[in-house]
Amino acid sequence: MSDWRIDKKGNKIHRTAKISFYDEIEIGNNNLIGPGVRITCERFCMGSNCKLHNHVFIDGNEVMIGDNVWIGQYSHLDGMGGLYIQDDVTIGYNCYIWTHAGRSGMLEGCLLAGTKPVFLRRGVWLMGCNVVVNPGVAMRPKSIALSNSVVTKDTWPGKVYGGVPAIELDIEAWE
Repeated sequence: MSDWRIDKKGNKIHRTAKISFYDEIEIGNNNLIGPGVRITCERFCMGSNCKLHNHVFIDGNEVMIGDNVWIGQYSHLDGMGGLYIQDDVTIGYNCYIWTHAGRSGMLEGCLLAGTKPVFLRRGVWLMGCNVVVNPGVAMRPKSIALSNSVVTKDTWPGKVYGGVPAIELDIEAWE
């Protein structure tokens, strides 16, 4: 018995991948969903030619993924507040995208609790590994967050960010 199944749209899905949804699911053509991937969403839509590598975990209320998106192993994408990923986005290994914050027993009026959507626009790259994107962030087209960065604010198109918290870097100084 093969560990992979190929559906009529050309999607290659590993037998250990688990996809659960409660309202709507739409998956395009020619995607790869790797071993141990877990998708548990109210509403999940993914375009075509995407790769979800081993042990990616996607959960929440709404997650929308465009075409040609690559998501590295062990990444966690939280869509409780809404996660919107446009075409040609690359998310490195072990990255975390959060759209909500809170826990049981929160203090009344805590400013950190709540949900806010995250937008990764066309061509965003979470380079390398261990990048964290916080709730409410919009990463603009072709912006890059370097390994081990924590993105807490919106980014500008085509700019490179790094650090904790991530700040815009002068990449001309690297030449």
